[in-house]
Amino acid sequence: MTDNSQIADGERIISEATKVFARHLTSEWTFSKTPRLLTQQLQQARLGEETDTARLFLDTNFKTWLAYFLAIRSSQGGYHYTGQRAEQITISGFQQLSATDRKKVATVLAETEIHPTVQSAIEDLTKRGLLESTELSASTSVLHETQNTSMLHETQDTPMLHETQDTPMLHETQDTSMLHETQATATETISNTNAEPTSTTMTSSGSSSILRPRDIIHSITVPSSAPEQTASHPETERITSMFSTYLRGAIRKHGKTAAISVTLYTHLPDGLLSLAIVPNKVQYLAYALFGINVEVEGPLRYIVQANGSKMVPRPEINLEGARGEGMSELLGGWITRRIEANPVRVEEVRQGLPASCVVMQITNSHKDDAYLHITMGSIEIYQIYNALFK
Repeated sequence: MTDNSQIADGERIISEATKVFARHLTSEWTFSKTPRLLTQQLQQARLGEETDTARLFLDTNFKTWLAYFLAIRSSQGGYHYTGQRAEQITISGFQQLSATDRKKVATVLAETEIHPTVQSAIEDLTKRGLLESTELSASTSVLHETQNTSMLHETQDTPMLHETQDTPMLHETQDTSMLHETQATATETISNTNAEPTSTTMTSSGSSSILRPRDIIHSITVPSSAPEQTASHPETERITSMFSTYLRGAIRKHGKTAAISVTLYTHLPDGLLSLAIVPNKVQYLAYALFGINVEVEGPLRYIVQANGSKMVPRPEINLEGARGEGMSELLGGWITRRIEANPVRVEEVRQGLPASCVVMQITNSHKDDAYLHITMGSIEIYQIYNALFK
């Protein structure tokens, strides 16, 4: 009886979850802009394990992953609607199913006929290059232009990845980026201005002559003429001399590859290095890098502030502003020097501020990986690409 009831319960969850996800494909598209964090969550899905739900759905096709992303976003969002609690319970039960059962739902969604407005939205995202994951190229316009201006060959500062003549030659320039004006953004972050935990703040940056790292990580729209380019999952041996011993152990591994991606935004002067961090390393990294106390109680991960109050991500929150000493110790000298080359960081150091270009994204589930995002100039990010993938 028990086995039969469990089978029946599993089938019920599969049926209900399919309806929850499909609703976002068959209903009219209501977003006037790209849904917040879509490109970041898509990139994180690419870095996930093969049995992660987001990865399973993305490996099926994009529209299947989109249904999953929108359902999670809706059920855990800050606004309430009729049936929200029931959807949360259904999705929670769905996450406990086997990879085989979750794949069944993805397969059904892949065959679902979608609303014309959803189809148009997917086509628009495709045209704007937001769905691409192509390998970086030296011919990329921003790199090509910048590399031709000023080159300094590195010697002792280059990590020894392989003792052969095939070791990539890395290049460096002090003129790391052009300065662009950016759109105003508003993102929920914890900004660390000292070693003590701070409260959540809504941060926004108006028109400025300096591109703030958060504008890259949380950008809502991307110019249609310049898609991003991404390379991911380098061989694990490639990171041996790049990061500290602790951070190397904290990065998610998939067999012989590491869950790391390098992204170049051809319309922006900076690029992004992203690392997937395994759950049991999140608490230490949050405190060592940001001075933020992250604790776990049961299935819940939350922030503990200096006054003892708790803050629960809904469903995620960004820790922003790494301390200089923490960066050197945990990220390693080679990476830290490339962070320090960014003009934004140079100004922050002058003012005694933490590094806003280092952000860690965590969720409220103790089972979820965290994602460490590091913004760097285009030359520095290409050096990292060379070291990881060439």
